[in-house]
Amino acid sequence: MDGARTIALAGLAIDPDDVTLLHFLGMIEAKSGRLAAAQALFTRATVASPESGPALVSLARLLDRSGDMAALAALDRPAPAGAMGNEYLLLRARARDATGDTDGAATDHAELAARNPGDRAIRLGAARALADASRLGEAEHIYRDILAGDPADAEALLGLVGIFESLSRSLELAGAFAAARKAGASPPLVALGGAIALREAGDYPAALARLDGARGLLPDATFQQMRGDLADRAGEVDIAVAAFGAMNAADLAATPQARDGVRQYRAELDAQLVALDGPRPLPPPAERRAPPSFLVGFPRSGTTLLDTFLMGHADLQVHEERPFLAAAAAVSNDA
Repeated sequence: MDGARTIALAGLAIDPDDVTLLHFLGMIEAKSGRLAAAQALFTRATVASPESGPALVSLARLLDRSGDMAALAALDRPAPAGAMGNEYLLLRARARDATGDTDGAATDHAELAARNPGDRAIRLGAARALADASRLGEAEHIYRDILAGDPADAEALLGLVGIFESLSRSLELAGAFAAARKAGASPPLVALGGAIALREAGDYPAALARLDGARGLLPDATFQQMRGDLADRAGEVDIAVAAFGAMNAADLAATPQARDGVRQYRAELDAQLVALDGPRPLPPPAERRAPPSFLVGFPRSGTTLLDTFLMGHADLQVHEERPFLAAAAAVSNDA
């Protein structure tokens, strides 16, 4: 290996921009564990020849191997053709997702799907990534295209359900579920379609009973949320409370990244509210005439959205429940 390295260095002394030699020497350095030197050589090769696919993919592999997701996500070279380009797009999409660039990751997945129109798994992955990036129209197009080929494709239909539920377009699902039934969809998928149809018709008790047949088809948190909502509308309070409790338990088991994302979103929202209007101190004690009001509700029933609206009123002060209750308990104990 030392001999090959010496020959490559000699060649680069004659032509410092020889892409083949730069890539070759980078591979030698990477195999020898000199990753920083290998990265520099691969980078030089991609600068000398932006269309050099092998050097670009080797650089992406190296950054992925070393865990430098930020540098990998920042690569802006177009993907080469063929299998190398597929690997490059997958590696960069994973890095962009890991660094919070969901839109960039979705763009890479969408390009990958366009390059591989016959690969169902790649297209489903692209649709999910696009939906995560709130590019719902593009995701819907892919799901519908998959269903045009196989109306009973459960993953594509469930993806469409997720989009339409979030956009309050559930009535449009009737045709998709009817086509799935004709194509021999699984009983759980048929049960889900029946539950949604009954819910849209206002028959909440029947929808709740029908939904039980779809257990295991949806993620547990999603299933329990739908079950709790139907039970609440049907007046089955005990079932609703149990379902929302199960939903919260499932949410707690979610990945740390998902929980961190929620916390980050709330922190950003709080910062935006402060930037818009500034923090509002409590009025002097003599002016505090109105008794406190308590806003309560089932999980994910809109209480957070409502308290955000209330924060916009100049005469209202909204407190999060945990710090407020802790302070109230402290005052009560002191008294």
